[in-house]
Amino acid sequence: MVATGVAAKHGILVRGGGAALQQASKVTAIAFDKTGTLTIGQPSVTNELILIPNPSIKHVENLSQFWRYLILTESGSDHPLSRCIREYAKEKLKSNPPDTNEAAGEEENFKVLKIQEFGGKGVKATFKLSGQHSKSVEFYCGSKEFITENDCHVVDGNWVDVVADGWKRDAKTIVYCGIKIVESKRNSIGALASQRGVLAGILAISDVIRPESFFVIEKLKNLGIQVWMLTGDNYSTGTAVARILGVNESNVLAGILPNEKKIMVEKLQVKLQQKQHLGCFSFNKEKNSVVAMVGDGINDSPALAQSDVGIAIGAGSDIAVESAQVILVRSDLRDVLTLLDLSKKTFKKVKMNLFYAFLYNIIGIPLASGCFYFIKINENHVLLSPWVAGLAMALSSVSVVLSSLTLKFYKPPLSKPT
Repeated sequence: MVATGVAAKHGILVRGGGAALQQASKVTAIAFDKTGTLTIGQPSVTNELILIPNPSIKHVENLSQFWRYLILTESGSDHPLSRCIREYAKEKLKSNPPDTNEAAGEEENFKVLKIQEFGGKGVKATFKLSGQHSKSVEFYCGSKEFITENDCHVVDGNWVDVVADGWKRDAKTIVYCGIKIVESKRNSIGALASQRGVLAGILAISDVIRPESFFVIEKLKNLGIQVWMLTGDNYSTGTAVARILGVNESNVLAGILPNEKKIMVEKLQVKLQQKQHLGCFSFNKEKNSVVAMVGDGINDSPALAQSDVGIAIGAGSDIAVESAQVILVRSDLRDVLTLLDLSKKTFKKVKMNLFYAFLYNIIGIPLASGCFYFIKINENHVLLSPWVAGLAMALSSVSVVLSSLTLKFYKPPLSKPT
């Protein structure tokens, strides 16, 4: 109780109580989400490569229509990347307004039929074209794999990948946009007929790394704690960020979906076989790997719930906060170091109190029960009066409480980036 109060004083809300603190004191590995956790969660579009106008891309004759498709598609998601893409597209639409004739009939060109979000992959929107009763447009926005699995391809060769790879090396997230025309008539097997989709453009998004991330990761490594990074981003971008932060590339798990993050945390929790030696004998001892997960978004909630210590960024989504045992109210990663340090000192204090209580009672109980009555000191038998024994018992509890209250004077470790 004292420790949770001290934690709250330092901006750490421990919803899991003593059990969460006990697990935090034994953490051997910490997995961080990238976007919004190691980064500040305010991404911005830095580069674009738009393949419109293009004769192969039908029903998107101009840039203004492309940006409108993109705005409406990304309105189906609350992901930070979707929000920044919407804002960027709105600004582009202002700088590329349709001409007078286009503007007059713009609202009647199409209407939104359905918007679907695929966690960790992207967003798909279906638009009904006016005057085209048998045709609709499907607009995709997400990862390259998401675009590819929906049969959208690059019309003009692989040069787009060359551009994208350059952006990835700069630790930027690449978002792909694809378009496909779907016929409402059925083909020979009863499915809706559709043309092969095409890539309409790519966007590069950059998110600033939190200043304290460098310091926190360095300190965790110095403490002997393994640091992992989980991201739905592509491997090239993930490893580029890891190199900047000092995370081992082998500890980067990239291109994973929300449920796969949970699976990865489970794998980190597997029991490790440690060989113990006792004289001339040796035996295997199983030891659990205690894993903490730090995240901020809906995509992180399964992993936060699975981990031994789920730590949510206070400014993150409500679902992530509800799934976590610990909440960093100030959204400062340095509080992770405070949590680990406080939990270790708390259970060091618990062990000290137990040792003191054991020592106190192993001496006091025999003394109070008359075990030393046969011993005489100055012609007096060694025996405690009942009122003295009662007072000693009360003082035992008081001393333990006072010892615990010394945690009130706890000061966090030096946790400022140098």
